[in-house]
Amino acid sequence: MKELNIKQLILSAARTMLRPVIRVLIHNGVTYSEFCKLAKTLFVEVCANDFGLQGRPTNMSRIATMTGIDRKEVKRVKDALKQADLVEDNQNEQDRLTRILSAWHQDISYVDPNGLPLELPLEADDEAKDFTRLVKAYGGDIPVSTILKELLGSDCIEKTPAGTFRVLKRFYVPANNNPESLLRASSVSSEILNTMFHNLYVVGKEKRARPRFERRASNNAIAIKDIVAFERFVEQEGQALLERVDSWLTDHECDVTAEPTEVVRLGVGAYLIRHDKEKLKVSVNNLPGETHD
Repeated sequence: MKELNIKQLILSAARTMLRPVIRVLIHNGVTYSEFCKLAKTLFVEVCANDFGLQGRPTNMSRIATMTGIDRKEVKRVKDALKQADLVEDNQNEQDRLTRILSAWHQDISYVDPNGLPLELPLEADDEAKDFTRLVKAYGGDIPVSTILKELLGSDCIEKTPAGTFRVLKRFYVPANNNPESLLRASSVSSEILNTMFHNLYVVGKEKRARPRFERRASNNAIAIKDIVAFERFVEQEGQALLERVDSWLTDHECDVTAEPTEVVRLGVGAYLIRHDKEKLKVSVNNLPGETHD
């Protein structure tokens, strides 16, 4: 394939990937000008971090050459990039919230003899287990009151008539009216695209790089009446899979305070596919059947 055709293919793929992003931006009042500034920042950041030669940071001249942004502007953007990454910081906080919920389901101190999560008081006397101790054990330095408010507001836990707290979910998902929902969505999208980038451009180039698991199953000829049944099926099967994955990750979690070691973030994501913006028609070239790719 000619170089021009490859670039056209990449731009077409980018258009597909960016369309839902643009919808989110417009929905939240982000203008074209603001998006352009963000795009410029990302071009500089990615080029600086990922396209250095022989493991060295990319210098400003090379960044300017690869991105088409002049050197003065590259320097200005690089200086601005020294600020903290809000999305990364927020992801760390969300991971802590999930750790709390997961521990509530798995730590033997917080489950009954049948393995079901206990209802916890906010605070208890002596050595009794309570919500405060759970948060301090698994939530790091985030204030207990902040954790309590967020988990209640996102319907991950509830307060019982007796004044104790009951856990409802194993994983933290922000409430729809919470701005953190958008940050979580951006983290999920980033992880999917990073996996695809790895499979496209890292595997085959680096000797020890293995393809990362990435599969999907879909069908273009499902009756509308079956949507609810499929959604329930995915929720049940997907939740069961994620709980098994969560248990495996918990069993293999390192205690870096007791035994310092190099660690990475590992996990699996699951999402439901539904496309009904356009009328999908079955033809001889689009027959029913599962697809896995």
